[in-house]
Amino acid sequence: MCFNRHKWFSWACSILFFISTAFYLILGVTFRKEEKRKLHAIMTKNSSPSPSPKDIRDVNVQQNQAKV
Repeated sequence: MCFNRHKWFSWACSILFFISTAFYLILGVTFRKEEKRKLHAIMTKNSSPSPSPKDIRDVNVQQNQAKV
């Protein structure tokens, strides 16, 4: 990145971006197992077979009449 202002400003931004990248990588590695477990729980819950007869929902769709 080049901001064309001050060389120290470009270096400071580069260092901050590097630090934030390292921080997010550490967070990702730390919480990977927990997030994987949550995703597995969601996927198994939503992959249930077709809905049973008691889950049928009645929907009444009406259209507004245009005024002339």
